Amino acid sequence: MARQSDVKERVEPLLAKGTTITKVDHLAKLWKGYGSISRIHLDTSKCKEADLNQTYIVKMVKTQKEQDLAYDEDHARKVLSYSVEANFYRGFQVNNRVDQLFIPDYFAVDVLETKDFLHIVLVLEDLDVLFPVMTEKRETLNDAQVTKALDWLANFHASSWSSLGALGIDALGKLESFCPTPRNAIDIAWRGDGLWKQGGYHYLSTRMKELESIKLNSRWGKLGLHADSELPFAVDWCLNNPTDRNRISLVHGDVKAANMAFDGEDADSMVMYDFQYVGLGLGVQDLAKFLTTSIPESYLDSPDGEQKLLKQYHTFLLAKESEVAVKYEYDALMKDWELALVNWVRFLAGWSGGFWGNVDWLQNRVEGLLKDKEWVDGVVKRWKEGTEEPGTSKRRRTSK
Repeated sequence: MARQSDVKERVEPLLAKGTTITKVDHLAKLWKGYGSISRIHLDTSKCKEADLNQTYIVKMVKTQKEQDLAYDEDHARKVLSYSVEANFYRGFQVNNRVDQLFIPDYFAVDVLETKDFLHIVLVLEDLDVLFPVMTEKRETLNDAQVTKALDWLANFHASSWSSLGALGIDALGKLESFCPTPRNAIDIAWRGDGLWKQGGYHYLSTRMKELESIKLNSRWGKLGLHADSELPFAVDWCLNNPTDRNRISLVHGDVKAANMAFDGEDADSMVMYDFQYVGLGLGVQDLAKFLTTSIPESYLDSPDGEQKLLKQYHTFLLAKESEVAVKYEYDALMKDWELALVNWVRFLAGWSGGFWGNVDWLQNRVEGLLKDKEWVDGVVKRWKEGTEEPGTSKRRRTSK
């Protein structure tokens, strides 16, 4: 928990001249004590700038540098995620309130490195003002909120297709400033100003420990999701190498109800926050986590429920009038979605936290895919054909 004096010392120099912090409300601790989130109350009576809010949210991060420790994948991923989040607000924010794409406005970002620690301060919009309905628990989303969330995701993904192109980022994401896998980032002492080259936190190259923990004689091991099987590597490769590379967009990376807020129960507008794992990927990867963890299971259990949700998202994509969306046919989206589901189960099956959310539906749906020999053979074949060395028959058994 950050002391009020510490918050004032770090944050007041970032605010408009004449602004003072009068009160600090502690809201939450960050993962493993890496910092805190607070609400600050301001006195702006001596400030000449107009339209200043009276409250802001402050995210203060203090983490020990990874290269000074024995390598820890979880720690490295988390430390890097805070730098990526700061980069997102400073350089990649695609906030467009005219088109209902709400992302927290940022007012200041400060990054300070010492010999042993990384310090980051984010001063962000207080969402309570415009979005007072926080949906922090599963099954709290009503029909209007589920619909608005799908609309927001489609808007975010479609908007990033054009913004990535405008920034000169090709569909392969081969931009030096983007953050590679945690292991590689630590090895090269990455200090770029980009996002994750691979958005999300459960892609295979950063979750080999979880894959290796899946036993051969377990339910998922018997279905081919284990470290000695080609299938996990094939699925991961196919997700990162879609048949049309232009489909790759920015993904939020951690879409769940706990990272959403709405203007009211009727959900005329919503905002998404917590952009620690934002990066390149397929939009269906955001859908896979959101729809299997954060909506009532009745949506998926109902007749054609899955297709209704996906078609709704696809319709929202098409409404953005993007050239990429027009070419992204529903059947192709369904194929990408199925890969994303299998990839999500691969992570959960080996993760220490286990399965959560709409578990029965998710497990039954993915088990059906893994028992479909034609589906499995098709994924593996595509991977092998795509990773064959030119002029040889040698295959690369890696996900990157």
